[in-house]
Amino acid sequence: MDKLMDNPWFIKIIALLLALLLYSSVPQTGNKLTDVNVPGEQTTATITDIPVKVYYDTANLVVTGIPNTVEMTVQNPVTHVQSAKALKNFEVYIDLTNAKIGRQTVKLKVKNLSDKLKATISPATVSVSVQEKITKEFRVDAEFNSNLLDEGYAAGQPVVEPNKVKITGAKNVIDRITYVKATVDTKNHLNDTITKDARISVLDRELNKLDVVVDPETVKVTIPIKNTSKQVPINIIQNGTPPSGVTIDSITLDSTEGHYYWE
Repeated sequence: MDKLMDNPWFIKIIALLLALLLYSSVPQTGNKLTDVNVPGEQTTATITDIPVKVYYDTANLVVTGIPNTVEMTVQNPVTHVQSAKALKNFEVYIDLTNAKIGRQTVKLKVKNLSDKLKATISPATVSVSVQEKITKEFRVDAEFNSNLLDEGYAAGQPVVEPNKVKITGAKNVIDRITYVKATVDTKNHLNDTITKDARISVLDRELNKLDVVVDPETVKVTIPIKNTSKQVPINIIQNGTPPSGVTIDSITLDSTEGHYYWE
């Protein structure tokens, strides 16, 4: 036996037999890899300040009542939630492509969001007004603070260029227009003709500003200002005679000139 153990070929044969025995004892699964499903961690997150996109006929309709932003709560796998919150690669929208004229309640929708996520938009619905878009021409009236006129000065009729503007908006808003004003903004005292650019304001009967588009947005206003006084000499004319026993030696004035005002 000792001689066999000293024989290198005997040792090699024994090692080979042990290797074959060990190999045969391992279960044979081939080269196929087995994936084991481990449910991912679930989470919920709220995404704020999401802009709302609206699809409608912008050439012929005006839509009001759409919120600028909304918030959305998403839940399910944490990796998908984190990705949606970080990238915001989805869109919250309102589809008014087939909307009718008038007020209606519409649902907010989301697209391009992973189908692994459950989303809840807040608010879920909004009340909007869909109106016909029209354009009308209006005359512009200029105004300024007449209290800024220096004493002895008066303003003439302001000149507005152009004196008419085109206003576009919803028909029910255009019908409310009562005043179209070009207000000259100045804080200095006025004693000479001025020309300034003035922004247009569109107001209703109660002086509420209306949400419309004005073309052009500004006009040029010239306010003629003139001096309404003139310096003239003062002449003393005696009228009548003094009573008996009274003699007038002389008459003197504090000022030999005065100002004459006219309108």
